[in-house]
Amino acid sequence: MIVKILKKETIYKDNLYIEFDLLGQILTYEAGQFFSLTLLNPSFTDQRGNSRFFGFVNSPTEVEKAAMVTKIGISAFKKSLMTLPIGAQVQIDSIDGHTVLPSDINQKIVLIAGGVGIAPFMGILRFVKEKSLPYEISLIYVNKDRETAVFLDEIESYSKENKLFKFFPVFSETKTINPDLIRGLLELNTKIYYITGEQSFVIQTFKLLKELGAEAKNISMEIFTGY
Repeated sequence: MIVKILKKETIYKDNLYIEFDLLGQILTYEAGQFFSLTLLNPSFTDQRGNSRFFGFVNSPTEVEKAAMVTKIGISAFKKSLMTLPIGAQVQIDSIDGHTVLPSDINQKIVLIAGGVGIAPFMGILRFVKEKSLPYEISLIYVNKDRETAVFLDEIESYSKENKLFKFFPVFSETKTINPDLIRGLLELNTKIYYITGEQSFVIQTFKLLKELGAEAKNISMEIFTGY
């Protein structure tokens, strides 16, 4: 569908936040999923084309708009995105993603995000808050530093409001997780684990979970390939 840029701003030093006006159209998706964004007649192009995938950071209950966040970069796609003004038309389609809320509200969930991989998890957290859903969720959010950790203030506030939500921020230049932190959250065969972020982070975290005894069937992953 064709949509318009409603809002666009730089947040947390080097991240770009964008909201899209759906122009009265219906966009059906689950919290935690992502979408394909296609730029129409972009200023810059390269061999990777004019489409990229981004996680919905807003709750599906916000039916008038969609929102995303991405790191500012120097690729042709990123440069074109930065030049687009408010009101510019773009295309949203190809909704997908497996890191969604389970149908069983008693299922315990561990979310593990690396950097801007936090994006689809924000859709989950906001949806759970708006619907007052009783999911027991733990979030490990790994970022190089506090200053560039998007939505950190909102997540910390939410952790104070919801006793079922546990937040574990990790600030590390190497974006590595102490195994003891994972070990403390493991309840084998009773929890499911969602991992999002860049490929190296996701693979490393998946291997760590497996080494600590988590079964592959209980782990879902979404790799952010970079833009």
